[in-house]
Amino acid sequence: MMSNNYLAEFKNVFLIFVMGAILVACNKSSDDAEVSKVIVEVPTLNDQNIKDFTIKMAKDYNASLDSLVAEFNSAKKAGDEYQFIDFRNQTWTPNYIKQKDYYQNVLAHNSPYLSKSPTKILFEKYEYLIYTGIELKNLLLDKDDIKLQEQLAAIAKDKAVVDSLIK
Repeated sequence: MMSNNYLAEFKNVFLIFVMGAILVACNKSSDDAEVSKVIVEVPTLNDQNIKDFTIKMAKDYNASLDSLVAEFNSAKKAGDEYQFIDFRNQTWTPNYIKQKDYYQNVLAHNSPYLSKSPTKILFEKYEYLIYTGIELKNLLLDKDDIKLQEQLAAIAKDKAVVDSLIK
C-alpha cells in the first residue's frame, strides 16, 4: 500500500513533468513558425532546364562535400576528433538532410524524365554523402590511415563523376 507522502510526491513530479512538456510544446518561436510556412517548389525537369538544374545540384554536392572534408582535415590536423563529430552532427547533417530531402522530392517528381538522364547518378551520389560523413568520422576515431587513403580516393572519384556532369 502506498503512503500518502509517496503519492503526494508522485503527483508533484508528474505535475512538473506535464507542465514541462506543455511549456516545451508551446515554446515555438515565431522563426520556427515562419520556417514551417516556407514551401519550396519542386521543379519539373525537361530538356530546357536540366543543365541549369544539374549545375546547381552539382555545386550543392561539391559545397557539402568540401565543407565536410575541410572540417575533417582541420580536426585531423588538430588531433580533435570531437571537433569533426560535433560539426558533422550539429551543423553539416541538418543542412545536408534539408537539401537531400529537397533533391529526393525532385527525383520523385521527375522520376520518368530522370530515369533516362545522366543526371540521375548525381542524385545517387548526393544520397551517399551521409555515409561519407559517417565513414570519415569512423576513420578519424579509428586512426586507420590505409582506409583513410581509400576513402579519400573514393571521394575524389565521386567528385570527378559529379564534375563530369557539368562539363
